[in-house]
Amino acid sequence: MNLSGDDVSFLMPVAGAAPFLGDALRSIAGQTIRPAAVVVVADGPTPWNQASIQKCLGPGPALVFVQRAWLGGVARALNDGLACIETRYVARLDSDDVCLPHRVGVQLAAMEADSRSVVSGSWCETFGNGIEPEKRGGPVTDADCRALLYRKPPFVHPSVIFSVEAARIVGNYSVDCRYMQDYEFWMRLAMVGHIGNVPEVLLRYRIHPHQHSSQTKLDHLERARIRRTWLEMALKDGVEWPRSWLARSYMEFRLLARSL
Repeated sequence: MNLSGDDVSFLMPVAGAAPFLGDALRSIAGQTIRPAAVVVVADGPTPWNQASIQKCLGPGPALVFVQRAWLGGVARALNDGLACIETRYVARLDSDDVCLPHRVGVQLAAMEADSRSVVSGSWCETFGNGIEPEKRGGPVTDADCRALLYRKPPFVHPSVIFSVEAARIVGNYSVDCRYMQDYEFWMRLAMVGHIGNVPEVLLRYRIHPHQHSSQTKLDHLERARIRRTWLEMALKDGVEWPRSWLARSYMEFRLLARSL
């Protein structure tokens, strides 16, 4: 299989000081299969600019730097970045995480091996904040990812590579989702193709005090709303999902809304 980095661009949103961005950028520059481009979207004011980012990347992939005038949220930043992508695939990365050097090659091979694949994640290793490194796995096959999808996201968001064409077909990230835009995005992508994870650690996922943790009541309310909407879509389109799940999603939504 002839794999080319010309098929892949990295997409990374940046907000605030982003103290670990340099590590993330250097991990992209160190890929054994070099990506065609890196798209960095500054979501509001940040000390980072085109020159400082280019210094970390070096002379490798092309840099596209998008500066948003105001803080619009992750979904808007990602959609602005997607509008600049010209490659077949997008590899996501957050500004505080680090890719292993062979990530692009392994995930490109996974996508190319299945013509119906629209998104592929990977396992990761947590680090930072004084913790012992820990491997986090997940479901591998399309069937197992779908089985988990109703309950929670089957992917670590910054570990994924996805099809640009599929993303545009489903309408990119939803700006109506404030907390769990990735979860809602996976559900729509699953309607148009295969999903899966590479059973190999390709990402080091940093734990630190300032990252967002999806454990608030509003997060759970949004998750219930996303489940309900997705199941409605699936049933309408004739996808075979147990109807009991739809009833459960309505119940979860009503209970969470009542508790606010």
